[in-house]
Amino acid sequence: DGLNCTMLARDPVLRHDHDINNRFRDDARGQYLATLSVYTTGRTWKGQRRVTMHSTSRDLVRWEKPWYVLTPEDGADQGQTQFYAMSGYLIRGGLWIGLVKVLRDDLTAPGAPRGSYGIGYTALAWSRDGRHWVRDRTPLFEPDVKPGTWDHAHAWIDFQLPVADKVFLYYAGYRNGHKVNRFEERQIGLLRIDRDRYVSRDAGTKEGFLRTPPVIFSGSRMTVNAKVNGRLAARLLDLAGKPIPGFDAADCEPIRGDSTVLGVRWRKPLRELCDRPLRIEFQLRDAQIYGFDLGS
Repeated sequence: DGLNCTMLARDPVLRHDHDINNRFRDDARGQYLATLSVYTTGRTWKGQRRVTMHSTSRDLVRWEKPWYVLTPEDGADQGQTQFYAMSGYLIRGGLWIGLVKVLRDDLTAPGAPRGSYGIGYTALAWSRDGRHWVRDRTPLFEPDVKPGTWDHAHAWIDFQLPVADKVFLYYAGYRNGHKVNRFEERQIGLLRIDRDRYVSRDAGTKEGFLRTPPVIFSGSRMTVNAKVNGRLAARLLDLAGKPIPGFDAADCEPIRGDSTVLGVRWRKPLRELCDRPLRIEFQLRDAQIYGFDLGS
């Protein structure tokens, strides 16, 4: 009933040596994912660092041996990069999206009081199978640059909540540094983004092209998540790269506007290609495209 709980096991079922962990229900695979923070040494970084591990379970009692998913690499990552945790998971189609709490205790926020240290920002990570992750080294969300603001030193996103065509991102912030006056300065904030608008492919005045790997249409409609001031068109290609008659760029109705669900229509109905493998090629000028949906 959400109020009265029963212990599943008397002893700890999954051990780690740091202070942040979380569990996520993966309904698509019928399992739970545990994210564990450990404080350890490694061959790709100097000294002890906070790094992130994963484990999975079907019943919350028996867990896989944890494996590393986020580790720093000296030379590629700046300074003493650490990963406090990864959380805020969403599954969109076949893509996992995670948010990484990056910590730089070797830096100090500008204007912070003497003795303060630590800057934290949020980075984006993604996976196609839930086991192997790619981390973007470019920050997704950074602290406020103005000294004295409540999130001037840290901005760590912890949770993503889809609400209609938006995603609410809840994050924690520090004013002056990592655990500086943590019982008064640590606060929670909210930001909002349009659904799936984490990363875009942009084209300026010169036309650009973006071609997908093979996909299979299982429905009768297609939409794109895009902001189009100039031109956006889509063409469908067979696996040899040849345009499918009736679905070339010239057959595509002009796509304009700023929406997460801009309709894509051709001279022929899309249902004719149901269950057929093909590629999508987008042609864009003065436009940003974030993603596409294939539905019924």
